[in-house]
Amino acid sequence: SFLVRFLQEDKTDAPRLQFESAWALTNIASTSRTSDVAHSGAIPHLVRIINHADSAELREQAAWCIGNVAGDSIENRDGLLATPMLTNGMLKNISRPANLSLLQN
Repeated sequence: SFLVRFLQEDKTDAPRLQFESAWALTNIASTSRTSDVAHSGAIPHLVRIINHADSAELREQAAWCIGNVAGDSIENRDGLLATPMLTNGMLKNISRPANLSLLQN
């Protein structure tokens, strides 16, 4: 999908485009189409964003999207918990939040 392509590492020079893509995927993941997001290939890119993006707003949106996917089913949650670097990235953002909003979501 185009949204997943916009999250890719070669788009790091376009953080606004990455944010808007993550925002759209977050909204899709909050509907009955959550499994489409879970199986779209977006998760590895969202995990990379959580771990490495300079933009706190982008990291927050990626975390929100992952939270929507995780909250949809036990299978999604367990699959995400087994994703390398996800827990580290989430803990890093909790222990050193760039802003209060990152902790609230």
